Amino acid sequence: MNRFLILIVLFASVTGLCQQQQIITNIASTTSYEAGKTLIEKINQFTKSLESKRLNSDVRFLRKVFYETHHTFLKKYEAYSSLDQLVYNGQYDCLTATTVYSSVLEMLGFDFKIVETNYHIFILVKISNKEILLETTDRLNGFVTDLASINTRISTYKSNSPTVNNQKRKSFEYSFHLLKEVKKADLAGLLYFNQAIKEFNKHNWTACLDLLGKSRTIYDSPRIKEISDLARLMITQDVSHEIIANKGEPKTGNGTKLNPSY
Repeated sequence: MNRFLILIVLFASVTGLCQQQQIITNIASTTSYEAGKTLIEKINQFTKSLESKRLNSDVRFLRKVFYETHHTFLKKYEAYSSLDQLVYNGQYDCLTATTVYSSVLEMLGFDFKIVETNYHIFILVKISNKEILLETTDRLNGFVTDLASINTRISTYKSNSPTVNNQKRKSFEYSFHLLKEVKKADLAGLLYFNQAIKEFNKHNWTACLDLLGKSRTIYDSPRIKEISDLARLMITQDVSHEIIANKGEPKTGNGTKLNPSY
């Protein structure tokens, strides 16, 4: 009888551990085996170290988590950065940074939600009926506790429009406006989507569509249909341009450039 009870307790403990690692396990599956394994090991070690430093005040502890996570994992902002780049070079964008923070918060037992807009993603952590906003790309001022400041930031995120560095290129604007919570299991789908945008901007239309397909199986965002339609249109245009070039006329490239999802 005692042995039976011990087995039940052990099973419950393992189940709880797996639930606390849902995000890191899901996002690790979107990258190479070695990078995923390395990321899981680093976050496990990091969270164990933080747990040993847990403070009486949850807000103070969360602040410590915010700054130490950024210092440990995030070294240089790079648009479209992949998890491989984050693991090996510390390069990050809004989405990859958010996935790391979400993994850490989940393993430390925080109550939080992930919120997306058209071109941004951020985290809201709930502590004692109060929400704290984490802007994962803002190392110095990204820990926001004041309600007015939180509302101002969210308003800015909602109204944010795409920009591109090259003024001769066209940026793409969606036909909808997002402000919604993202399920933790959906982060993997968004990682595939961001990499699809990266391939689009390199004019790798087939690779873009393949990644969009992987993204759709996890998180069928309204973005996917619009970008898929645009990528298919670009394939048609590329064929047309090639035919024109073969007739002795200059081959042209398209000027459409997409911003990263985040």
